[in-house]
Amino acid sequence: MREILKDKSFRLSIILTLVFLVTGFTLLHYELVEYGWAFFVLLPIVTGLSVGALPNKWWSIFGLIVGLVFTLVGLVTLGLEGAMCGLMSLGLLLPFVFLGALISHLI
Repeated sequence: MREILKDKSFRLSIILTLVFLVTGFTLLHYELVEYGWAFFVLLPIVTGLSVGALPNKWWSIFGLIVGLVFTLVGLVTLGLEGAMCGLMSLGLLLPFVFLGALISHLI
């Protein structure tokens, strides 16, 4: 457990995921963007690209998943989104996040 917490890629991927997703939700909440391709396609791909560029791929992907789950649980807990919305959005977010990570890995 200490190894994973000391890994810079793991910590940085959690921070990047939280920053991107919280920023995206804030823009959505203040109606600067709408639900659509920018929120459910572009934002996850950019998040995946940034996390995929980190040196330790496996820990960074694990950190991405932890950050994604933490963000969605936080949104549901704070009452900003419903539980069903959080679960259903995973089906939209995960493929595009991993697509972005794959593109970053291939580049």
